[in-house]
Amino acid sequence: MDHNLYDEIYGLIQLGAEGEYWDFKKEWHTNKADLLHDIICMANNLANRDGYIIIGVSDSQSQSGIQITDVSSDANRKNQQQLITFLRDKKFVGGVRPTVYLEIIDFENGKVDVVIVKSTNKTPYYLSEDFKEDGYLRSHHIYTRIGDTNTPKDKTADLDKIEYLWRKRFGIDLTVSQRLLILLDHPKEWVGDFKNDDMVVYHSIYPEFQIRISDKDENDNNFGDNNSIIQNLVAHNPNESHSVSKIDITNHSTVLFSEYVVFLDGYRYVIPVPSSDTVYISGHHELEKSLTYLYFDTSTVRGKLYQCLLTNWYLSDSYEYSKDSYIVFKDELERNNFNVFVYKELPELLPEYLNLLNRKGYDENSQKDLEYFYFGWSKSNEIKAKYLADKFFGENKNLCDYISEK
Repeated sequence: MDHNLYDEIYGLIQLGAEGEYWDFKKEWHTNKADLLHDIICMANNLANRDGYIIIGVSDSQSQSGIQITDVSSDANRKNQQQLITFLRDKKFVGGVRPTVYLEIIDFENGKVDVVIVKSTNKTPYYLSEDFKEDGYLRSHHIYTRIGDTNTPKDKTADLDKIEYLWRKRFGIDLTVSQRLLILLDHPKEWVGDFKNDDMVVYHSIYPEFQIRISDKDENDNNFGDNNSIIQNLVAHNPNESHSVSKIDITNHSTVLFSEYVVFLDGYRYVIPVPSSDTVYISGHHELEKSLTYLYFDTSTVRGKLYQCLLTNWYLSDSYEYSKDSYIVFKDELERNNFNVFVYKELPELLPEYLNLLNRKGYDENSQKDLEYFYFGWSKSNEIKAKYLADKFFGENKNLCDYISEK
């Protein structure tokens, strides 16, 4: 369970009041129209952040005030799949429906279900047909939340609130950097590819956004052939032919992002050079008690470029590329949770890893085997990071499966 979410929900309960992006429910909805209405209002909240329907907490109108009531025995309780199924057949305009997922928080005095309604740029969410089960929700009415109050089911939001939601969809109020993140979520809206001589793509609606790959300056020594990160990326491909280039994203003449990319497997695919991070379980000078790993965070420009290059701009759909040397996270929160996981797991893993190397015949004094023992970015950390990432994401294998026999 996400400890940040635990602390946030606990803090909201302690506030003793509902707000613009959170709502308390003593128990799960018995009325389908009420549940759908609450989800739509949270999806269209004006706080521009994820909304929380917190179930198992009495609301501020109850005699006892805000208190945890526990949902463990609630006969109407839903799980993640039931929530998704509930929304799947609802008639939303354009077929675009809110994204929700469920987290269960176990407090000392009872369980609380939190329906998390994701904040997106697809607002406003509204129905294309009237919904008439257990009540009545009107088609083409836009429901939102003002303070702690939802738009009534027989009303539509005020014009200025509707305008805000549409402006959010089209990114009108965003900075250039914020808009870039949204544009990169739609790679098919970019014109061109990186297989032609120009090595440039531009956005079909906003052509002032351009992405160009160019050769490194001959005096640029970053990420040369001896770089350990590049070597490990190359080692996972059948063809070791590769090269490193520069990639720049510009808006008019302003450079928004500049980084290196590496062409791999005989130039069959290209990715940005991954980011790196180190988790220490002792002092920062003690690399032998640490884990360094490579990663992409797909909520960032680098991570979105990684996805675009592998899906539409360079790589063919049928090509299978290796991800064994880096980890892909959906956002910074997921990566931070991984770091916490590593901090807990690494003390036990380190001696187990060394014992396995010895049993499989690896020799720390051998120049050929040194990379399996070396600390910092190395084959050693690549193996441990892959094992821990698979375990973090729920794929439990034996550590010996990650180390080949000598």
